[in-house]
Amino acid sequence: MNTNTIFLQDLKNLQSRLGLSQNFRGADVSQPVMAGHFQYLAFQSGLSMHVMDAVEHQNTESTMELPEGLSFNFMFSGQINFSFANEKHIIGPDQGRICCSAIINNSSDILTRSMCAGMHIKKVNVFVERQWLENRCKTSNDSELLNHLFTDKRVLHWLPDEEVVAKASQLFTVNQSKGFSGQLEAEFLTMQLLSGCIDQLHQDLNALDEHSDQQSKVAAGNPSLELKHAIDQLLERHDCLHDIATALNMSERTLQRRFQSCFQQTLSAYVRQRRLEKAKCALAIEGRSIGEAAYIAGYNHSSNFVNAFKKHYGMTPSEFLKVHQGVRH
Repeated sequence: MNTNTIFLQDLKNLQSRLGLSQNFRGADVSQPVMAGHFQYLAFQSGLSMHVMDAVEHQNTESTMELPEGLSFNFMFSGQINFSFANEKHIIGPDQGRICCSAIINNSSDILTRSMCAGMHIKKVNVFVERQWLENRCKTSNDSELLNHLFTDKRVLHWLPDEEVVAKASQLFTVNQSKGFSGQLEAEFLTMQLLSGCIDQLHQDLNALDEHSDQQSKVAAGNPSLELKHAIDQLLERHDCLHDIATALNMSERTLQRRFQSCFQQTLSAYVRQRRLEKAKCALAIEGRSIGEAAYIAGYNHSSNFVNAFKKHYGMTPSEFLKVHQGVRH
């Protein structure tokens, strides 16, 4: 999408093509939400970038489920308010200097971003899913670095050097009318930015984390990781562990023992966690009631769901919704 006037339906169509769920609140569908330059490019499964140099025309909020991955924003102008991992954040240039912000998401989570009428946003975003990175790990050191990056959910900021800023700036002027060569140029620049950002992120995390040597034991490409991905897919179709185990051609007891050995977590606890995550998305994105979310999570009584939600996320469903409403400070 590369247009001068962007409407809400344009953004919804984009999200639909990407297979993402997103909910907009307070937007007038008959009026543009922004005007200027907005362009999105998906290069490979799990890697994408978008550039924006536009003025926002409406006060609205969008809530989406952010996949497990890394999101880097190079902020040239303007300010973005968002809520992620139950905390509110602001990103923008630092005293006139271009700032890079990284969102580290180590499990699927909700992100709510506000738009402010009159705000001029100029930014470059690079997003990469964890699976894309895992597929490119070649050594145990690669796997350890990746596991270190995804130890916690974080939002970090730094001032990139001039060389990195120059590469980010070039993405605003990549000529897509060149077709194949333009696509390759944009992908090349995006890969360079991603590589530099990951190196910087690793350095910053080493400085922040006094226990950075405590890595996850799950290595990329390991069959144990493939087991978790298979379970995630089966949870979409099966409600009980017995059916999941049968689909994987093993006994329920064997599946539980293997899962706990690999991830130091019982399979039952993991299934409850995934169902709570699904219920959380239903609340924030689909606008479901607490009772409906409780049913999605597998609870017959809302009170039990509320207690389980608070135990896992540290806040009740109502408190969670308040965090993702009225994101502006």
